[in-house]
Amino acid sequence: MSAGCQRLALIFTERANETALVYGNRSWTYAELLSEGQRRAQHWQAMGVQPGARVLLLPADRSEFLFAILAGCWGGYELVSVSQKASADELQYIRNVTQPHIEWSGDSGELPTEVAGEPTFYNVQVIFFTSGTTNLPKGVCHKFETLLANADAFNRCTGLGESVRMLHVMPTGYMAGLLNTFLSPIMAGGSVVLGDVFDVRSALDFWRTAERGDVNAMWLTPTMVATVTALCRDDTISDWARKNLRYVFVGTAPLHAATRMAFYERLGVDCLESYGMTECMFVSVNPPTMPNPSHSVGLLLPGVEAEARGSDGTVLPVGQEGDLWLRSAYMLDGYLDETSGLPVSAVNMDGWLDTGDIGRLDVDGRMTITGRRKDLIIHGGTNVSPKVVEDVLLGFPGVNDAAVVGAPHPYWGEEVLACVIPETGLGLDSSDLRVHCAARLNPDAIPGRFLILEEFPRSSSGKVQKHVLRKM
Repeated sequence: MSAGCQRLALIFTERANETALVYGNRSWTYAELLSEGQRRAQHWQAMGVQPGARVLLLPADRSEFLFAILAGCWGGYELVSVSQKASADELQYIRNVTQPHIEWSGDSGELPTEVAGEPTFYNVQVIFFTSGTTNLPKGVCHKFETLLANADAFNRCTGLGESVRMLHVMPTGYMAGLLNTFLSPIMAGGSVVLGDVFDVRSALDFWRTAERGDVNAMWLTPTMVATVTALCRDDTISDWARKNLRYVFVGTAPLHAATRMAFYERLGVDCLESYGMTECMFVSVNPPTMPNPSHSVGLLLPGVEAEARGSDGTVLPVGQEGDLWLRSAYMLDGYLDETSGLPVSAVNMDGWLDTGDIGRLDVDGRMTITGRRKDLIIHGGTNVSPKVVEDVLLGFPGVNDAAVVGAPHPYWGEEVLACVIPETGLGLDSSDLRVHCAARLNPDAIPGRFLILEEFPRSSSGKVQKHVLRKM
């Protein structure tokens, strides 16, 4: 076994009788969780599926997905992880590209009742698919060992240990639903409280689920942060949060300062913003033991290097904004080639990856993300950062969420289009928003149009599809 797999096996051995997973009224110890994986791996073998075969994971049940992950890593199967929110077209594309030997939904026959075998894990390949905000998703190939090493590095940076009890409300089929909210707490020897995937319906029960599960840690997206803040209308919730919550990690998209401040003022717990990509997993995080500056996505994990580069590729001085490049010990094996079904390298000759993000590094080694290169708006030749405008909009009373894009314009080339979602039950007036922006932004950044929407179009992983907004 590789080093990470050996460490995971040791955790399953030493923590055998400790709680690993809670879902509804059921709970599993580490020994029972391992048994669930072993039973499925042995069932696949009985079906004639040999180790090394590719398994497409399509379980509707959230715990079944986690059992199947362990089955693949214990039995030596390549795993294809798919979001439960994937569209029919996306799913068919993934089938065509990966050519799986079987598709596993969890309802294919009786599982063996008796299992035998030590907690041995293989360094199998796990294939994730990017969210496809602009086109068809890319298959991102990782070794299981790399996932474990990245989770371990994150735990060491944040101090996660055996006492962590992580609330898991992320979709299970993509990176944050496996690495952030399952492998990380399990590699720490802690436990996972699996709730319903976060959506409009389950959000109403979010704080009750957290309190009932006695959690002390959670992973949220910025949209989730804004939503659960608005739903915290009872002082008993904020009292509980102040007493029990130790870690509120935020990732997958930029966390606006107003959203973070509203959460802190209401619940008394600071959000720890992080940065990561499907391609290289956790990149940076704000440790809970250090100052957490606004807009910073934290310190680089051990094994990660970052550079801000100019348009000509030269490395820029500390503090200067540029194109963000990464080199990481946790880099993907490659993107899945549509023809061969094998990984193809995604990094340059020196191992660096162009993230497509714009950012800077400060003298303390902290990283700040200021935007996406492809999202940058060019208004009459002037660069406008959507994030700056979004921050201003989120500072207006009654705005629950904001997304800013560049829309085609016959004179300016692109105009600034501001899309906002009001808080429930409140109305917003475009003229008031315009006055608010005019007092806080330079003239080129003031939105030319405002759209008041009930919701944003989102990908299967929950990211705002800005290419759809541009067409509105």
